[in-house]
Amino acid sequence: IDPTGDLDYATAYRVKIPAGAVEDTAGNDLAADCAFGFTTELLPAPRPPLTFTDMAGHWAEDCVAELVYRGILSGYPDGTFRPERPITRLEAACILVRVLGVAPGTGVDLQKFKDAGAIPAWAVADAAAAARGGLLTGYPHPDGSLTFEPAKLITRTEMAAIVARAMGLTAQAGEELPFTDGDQVSPWAQESVAAAAANGLISGHPDGSFRPAGAASRAECAAVIHRMVESF
Repeated sequence: IDPTGDLDYATAYRVKIPAGAVEDTAGNDLAADCAFGFTTELLPAPRPPLTFTDMAGHWAEDCVAELVYRGILSGYPDGTFRPERPITRLEAACILVRVLGVAPGTGVDLQKFKDAGAIPAWAVADAAAAARGGLLTGYPHPDGSLTFEPAKLITRTEMAAIVARAMGLTAQAGEELPFTDGDQVSPWAQESVAAAAANGLISGHPDGSFRPAGAASRAECAAVIHRMVESF
């Protein structure tokens, strides 16, 4: 094995370390020859091309292609991805649970939300997992009740906060928001947005703004989730 070179795919290697060639941190030499073998993984199958009719040349094309290949995102039956379509809280919950490999939840995890009945059956397990894991929190009301609001569009601020929460990120003391409109980020989310920005998970628009109240699009969500996956 060439220590400076790459290993070949699907190849068996055997390594032999002679006695005395290495020592542990206490200064003890290897007393006898040591040998072991391993086989490298098979060559990955070629990635199928992205076939969505509305993604060619889009700025998020590569991110979407990677996430579709990994089974994290999917398109619509008509062959489109609809990158500019806003994403809902329920959709965000399902994507995050898929990315993080969170164990499915049950209806019991959703009992605290008075609108749990609005969550479709196909999404109950993922929504419950997101709620149980604290990935998505509900909206409190004056009467003490809590709602999940699955169809509510998620803002760019909420997207940043959810991702920061999912990854356990916190901002450094005194860290400022690197956006021209950072003062418009809600106080409750400033630390999360700052942490997400500092870790390269979110970015602003070409004009330097973040537009915190704007609805997050499927393309923007794909870009953030892709950065999140790449950071693992």
